[in-house]
Amino acid sequence: MPTLPIPSPYNFVPLSEHVFFPPWAAQVSQDVPFSDGISGWFDIEVEAMTPIFIRHGEKPQGWDEATPDQVERLREHWQRVGEPGESVWPEDGWIEFFRVAGSNYAVPGTSLKGSLRLIMEIVSFGKFPLSGGNRVLRKGDRDRGTRSICQREVQRRTQDPTGFPGRQDLADIIFGCTEGHRAQRGRVAFEPLQCSCLPEVARPVIWPVLQTPKGKFAANYADQPFASGDTGWTPSLLGWTDEEARLRGWKLYPRSRTVRASPEPPAKNGRLRWELSSPMRPVPAGARFRGRVHVHNLRRSELGALLWVIGLGEPVDAPAANRRFWHALGAAKSFGYGSVTIRVPNVQALSCARDGGGPDLGECRDQFSAVMDGFLSCGAWSDSRQIRAVQVMSCPDTLWPMRLEYPSFNDFQDYGDTNDHALLPAVPYDALPSHLTETGGDFPAPPPAEPLPIDIIGQQRPLSFLHEREDLKRGRELWFSLKLKSESGRKQKFRAVLRNPETPAAAARHTPGHQIRLWVIGIEDETHFILSDTPPAPGETPQSPA
Repeated sequence: MPTLPIPSPYNFVPLSEHVFFPPWAAQVSQDVPFSDGISGWFDIEVEAMTPIFIRHGEKPQGWDEATPDQVERLREHWQRVGEPGESVWPEDGWIEFFRVAGSNYAVPGTSLKGSLRLIMEIVSFGKFPLSGGNRVLRKGDRDRGTRSICQREVQRRTQDPTGFPGRQDLADIIFGCTEGHRAQRGRVAFEPLQCSCLPEVARPVIWPVLQTPKGKFAANYADQPFASGDTGWTPSLLGWTDEEARLRGWKLYPRSRTVRASPEPPAKNGRLRWELSSPMRPVPAGARFRGRVHVHNLRRSELGALLWVIGLGEPVDAPAANRRFWHALGAAKSFGYGSVTIRVPNVQALSCARDGGGPDLGECRDQFSAVMDGFLSCGAWSDSRQIRAVQVMSCPDTLWPMRLEYPSFNDFQDYGDTNDHALLPAVPYDALPSHLTETGGDFPAPPPAEPLPIDIIGQQRPLSFLHEREDLKRGRELWFSLKLKSESGRKQKFRAVLRNPETPAAAARHTPGHQIRLWVIGIEDETHFILSDTPPAPGETPQSPA
């Protein structure tokens, strides 16, 4: 029986029920400037926080199941090439990172534009794309009395696309759009970002098996009613033919500080089918790419939206080491690749149409925030589920209740056969402190952590299971929440970790919220308690922060 909840390297930002269409959209022009229009360019720098890969060329025509011998020959060649250097095979250039003239590695402007546009569509309550609108989510069966249903029909229940034709959301008027025979040019253009720093380390070829989206898997892609909080299961699973079924939202990959190994491809007739994998040679973490972004006739609120998206709510000039939120770029994001930060070193080449002076970036972000606050009928835009979900998934330190990996094929079958249907957990909206969701201006320093009470060391306590993960240095870890009552009588939550549990099957029995009693044996880094399966030996000195 597979563990609950369903493991998944992706999650969803919920759709906004109402779409924001800027009231000034009809006035957008390449020729007539806005009174507060801003034009010019600024430098932009992308730094890889984990290895990143953007493919250089198309997959060779012979790369398919019909030519497994060629695949094996290519694998043997690349297994011998472990040091920096160029391949001697002209036909396998598609395994290398994207290049521009002069053979320099680069991030294509279109790749960066697409990544930023997706975030823009989410945070500005944009239209959900209809590119897959006619995709069949369930095929009808006359014998069983079921009917066919497509994505467009399900989407209409949340965001009715009948009101979309001819109307442009914020991403459309900033980045451009094409609709039928009508096209509008964008007012933001990205140059290729050429590599300015490449660590001199070995760059082996990896062979991940990249899975395609499975929209028919309603347990993940449909908005499900959770039985209790985000426990990861429900006794009644909504299917696509149910009138209550809604699309879950925008699909994003949570960021992580490390990459995860891809499992081997499935075997057939005793042979691993490596032709199903997608070989690639990423550039390492620490690589930096630099280029320019050109803007033309952007209103202050539009420039503020672009800056918010680039910084994900943080100041755009903050160095990578100080960034709390990361972007995702390139391939193999499901394995942790492609985590990047985006920095704007200066904006001195931007000028306002009215007076020729440079724009105030803080004022621009404030205007964007004010526009979105005015669109919402209640509550602050920065506290909306969409903004909190984007930042939770962009934070590499978020503790997720599920494993960030795809289930095996057999597990997929088991998830569908069980009566208590497993689910993909909802985004933990409260996983970030409130100071991480503020927009515009400088971020206040995090509040100082309260000291952990040491009087419970050596005691056995009930804890609520939160998450299981693998730490590269310490191995397997189980994380728990520990509630303690303060002197004022108010309950406080603390984190606690059990490393390398003596019972390997322990985590398989736990679901988020499940309670277990463990021994508190120490404190590490003044941030969390250390737990043990067994009580401390008599006279044993409790562990304390280094």
